[in-house]
Amino acid sequence: MEYMKRNFDILYIVVQVWIDGLICMGACMTGYWLYSHLVLPPGVYMPPMADFRQLFVLITGIVLSCFWLFGLYQGQKSILNVEEYRGLFKATLMSFLLTSTAVFLLREVEF
Repeated sequence: MEYMKRNFDILYIVVQVWIDGLICMGACMTGYWLYSHLVLPPGVYMPPMADFRQLFVLITGIVLSCFWLFGLYQGQKSILNVEEYRGLFKATLMSFLLTSTAVFLLREVEF
């Protein structure tokens, strides 16, 4: 118990990173499912989700890296979290741009 009291901030950040990663991975899988079941017309071939696993891991890594680079995993909070919202907007925008670029450049690559 003493260990948790001393290292609560670090433990909190580690749990936050894990939760963000799981949510990002879940969003990728949900997007795949929605596209394959609701957007595509019946009878159109869609590669299995297993073909996209490495891409989902790459996307999750990009998102978590951008969150870290824009300071979202620091213990300092501002009044009304204005700086956190600003950082979240910038990190999300950068993640989108980097992920879009990666998908564009890797579209012909077979994993």
